[in-house]
Amino acid sequence: MTGFKLTRRSVLAGGASGLLISTLPVLANSDGVPTHGVSAFGALKYSADFPHFDYVNPDAPKGGRVARTAATRIFNQSFQTFDTLNSFVFKGNSPPGIDICYDNLFISAVDEPASVYGLVASSIQQLKDGNTYRIKLRPEARFQDGTIVTADDVVFSFTILKSDGHPDLKSSLRTLDSITRIDDHDIELILAQKRSRTALLTMLSGIPILSSAEFDGKDFTKTTQVAPIGSGPYRVRKFRSGHWIDYERVEDYWAKDLPVMRGKNNFDIIRMAVFRDRTTAFESFKKGELDIRSENVSANWAKAYTFPAFTEGKVIKLRFPRETRPIVQGWSINSRRSRFRDPRTRQAIALAFDYEWINQNMFYGAYVRSNSYFEGSIYKAEGLPSVEELAILEPFRDQIPAAAFLEPYREPVSDGSGTDRKLLSRSSDLLKEAGWKRRDGALYNETGDKLSVEFLIVHAVFERVLGGYVANLKKLGIDAKIRRMDAIAYRNRILDFDFDIVGSATSFSPIPVEGMRITYGSKAAGEKGSRNLNGIADPVVDAIIEQAEAAQTLDDLVIALKCLDRVLLAGHYSIPNWFLDRHRIAIWDRFGWPDIKPDYAFPILTTWWEDPNKPLNKA
Repeated sequence: MTGFKLTRRSVLAGGASGLLISTLPVLANSDGVPTHGVSAFGALKYSADFPHFDYVNPDAPKGGRVARTAATRIFNQSFQTFDTLNSFVFKGNSPPGIDICYDNLFISAVDEPASVYGLVASSIQQLKDGNTYRIKLRPEARFQDGTIVTADDVVFSFTILKSDGHPDLKSSLRTLDSITRIDDHDIELILAQKRSRTALLTMLSGIPILSSAEFDGKDFTKTTQVAPIGSGPYRVRKFRSGHWIDYERVEDYWAKDLPVMRGKNNFDIIRMAVFRDRTTAFESFKKGELDIRSENVSANWAKAYTFPAFTEGKVIKLRFPRETRPIVQGWSINSRRSRFRDPRTRQAIALAFDYEWINQNMFYGAYVRSNSYFEGSIYKAEGLPSVEELAILEPFRDQIPAAAFLEPYREPVSDGSGTDRKLLSRSSDLLKEAGWKRRDGALYNETGDKLSVEFLIVHAVFERVLGGYVANLKKLGIDAKIRRMDAIAYRNRILDFDFDIVGSATSFSPIPVEGMRITYGSKAAGEKGSRNLNGIADPVVDAIIEQAEAAQTLDDLVIALKCLDRVLLAGHYSIPNWFLDRHRIAIWDRFGWPDIKPDYAFPILTTWWEDPNKPLNKA
């Protein structure tokens, strides 16, 4: 049996300290026998001789092109621009999709929650100490300039990205103690003893392999208009900075016939376009300049598909199931600012948001409200805490809100009027409890600070969405306003945590252990460029994250993250907004796609193809 051996050690062993020292994740064949993949929990789905992943069409035709709109995403915020092709560092905005130019040691199987299979690496073995791993590289692995991928390149990549890489990459490598070259095609990883079961998988599948020779004598952290040499299935063909980028398929891609790549990477050209205006993007799609559109504007989905190409059947609308992976979406309140540090103030601000009115009057009832930090997943807290959850929470009873021991907090359903007097009255009471007093139509605390709120946005549509909300806040005496900014200025404000409230949307991995520290951990709250937009710096949250990292079974992980959900909800750090429970996709009808959509991703660009039998593709 491949995968990790499940060593049952309950998180209940945490004791009064609330902390748990993890027993080491152990490969099932830890007697030194190499394995072709790694699973965090349980056996691998695919055997060593599997022909291809189940969610691809191995006979998909190669050729054609596809163009779609996308936005680069930094700190889970959308930015409609890019200005560098160095996607590995903190500086600048890199273009969407550029990761398809770079291979990793292993590649994720997106129909399993946490499994990876060899790509640049052919095998991995765990030595008896449990911390040391030997990884063998495929001798046929090549960079796009024809040079061999060697152990030196892997050591360079892991080392430079741990020291100088983007905060996300640094976080993925934080439990790497050392990496060394054994010979040209063998390396040794030594990991920290205290780590999660997914830490190894994150390194294996999330760290790009770069050419050490290319960066010799160069400043790795510089922005650049020349793409670093890749080893992946695509290379940068041409681009117009800030507007679009074309990737071309590498015909002699070294891994094209490996089982992990069979049936994938079918388009000859992939164009990723970015737009600062949603209306312009939609008009581009209607003209046929874009081929595939993820429709995130409910008004468009409900009313705008009346243009000739749609009525003639050239454009069609499709729905696909949403991934079964946790998401969180809402307006993040910056608790670093003194006026937002009291959770009662944050709760009062949230109660003035009439989601029900907005959903019916602006979104055509299309959305579901997000009421969890792990929405749509097995980690979402429900009902009263279980005995196992209480064992984690009890040691912190005096340090967390009492609400964490009740049913998880849910934002109350409004009357849908847009101005629910009952909820606004509750908001006013909470503000008084938090020490805010009305004077001359505004709210002040005992030190004379005025309660003001500024919503930072990029898209004009949110001026309409937030208009009624701002009016409600003003009725409470809060000086509320909306500030729309261009993408670059917006990004800089986010980087500096210079905001009151911003929109945030995060989709975690199916086993979301490694994302917890950079999203909710205290250290990340003070790190420029981190995902912890809310500024959450709570030792109890940190302790529960450690519990999650120490989980030796999936059941233990679920228990720990449900506790984390309860504590975060009780802290009122965000104003929950909405999410779609399925994908809304519009396409020009000239594509084919696999029969099976995997549970943990929606890989359109890597698994779809141009169908020569579709009428739009015929001469």
